[in-house]
Amino acid sequence: MPPLEDLIVGGAPAPIGMGSAIAVIMGGLFLLYRGLIDFRVPLLIFCAAVVTLLLLPIPVAITDNVRHWRSLAIHHTGVGWATAITFVNYELMAGPLLFVAFFLAAGPGVRPMTRHGRAVYTTLIGITAAALQHYLDVSYGPYLALLVVGLLTPLLDRVFRPRALV
Repeated sequence: MPPLEDLIVGGAPAPIGMGSAIAVIMGGLFLLYRGLIDFRVPLLIFCAAVVTLLLLPIPVAITDNVRHWRSLAIHHTGVGWATAITFVNYELMAGPLLFVAFFLAAGPGVRPMTRHGRAVYTTLIGITAAALQHYLDVSYGPYLALLVVGLLTPLLDRVFRPRALV
């Protein structure tokens, strides 16, 4: 694994959206400044992904061909909060989750129109992206999560449509 600093500033070779976390965040902040995206979309995706990565079980020890699965949020000897936070930072910085959250999931053509629909949409993307990135592959988990949850956008618009008061 490259140092975490290389993932943040773009010191390690990587595909677009994964090379430099600072460049992706600056681009996302520019979109926020111009009012092109809603700030809740990337924020909820990040929060859901962090909580999911902390709660999902991972193999913390492999002995005699037996994997011991533990959640990082539950205290385990040898795995403290510093290790858990470092692991979550690596998962967030090494994958395209930042790129998906700022540029792909926040587009008005992809996300639901209602606030409640967007909240469910972004939470599902964060949870699904973290699980797929964690158990399948870091490089395409968030993209696959966006595709799967994006199929639910018309359903979320229909379920959370505004209703007349009278």
